[in-house]
Amino acid sequence: MRSPEPSELVPALLEPLLDDFLYWFGQSIDRLETAPLAFMDAAEQQQLLQSIQTAVQEVRSAKALLQATGVGVAPETLATWHHWVMQGWHVAQQQRSAESASGDDNIQQQ
Repeated sequence: MRSPEPSELVPALLEPLLDDFLYWFGQSIDRLETAPLAFMDAAEQQQLLQSIQTAVQEVRSAKALLQATGVGVAPETLATWHHWVMQGWHVAQQQRSAESASGDDNIQQQ
């Protein structure tokens, strides 16, 4: 396997990362749009949803610029997107915990 040329390195590394961001943001958006979350008030849920939707727009713009010009993304921007991915994972973890506890309650009531 040949090593990528320096001019190919940024797109080779960055494009899959941007795709991953879009995937995980999509998962979070689906979760946040589906139903109210018992562990999060509606305003907080809406705020997180809006932040992640903004991040999706930013990632799509960065991906278009990368494909058109080969330009990279500032590490600070990647860190911000990573923060929103982690927030989405945290919500998913809380939701699983709440569902698990709810399932335990149903078992005990039977």
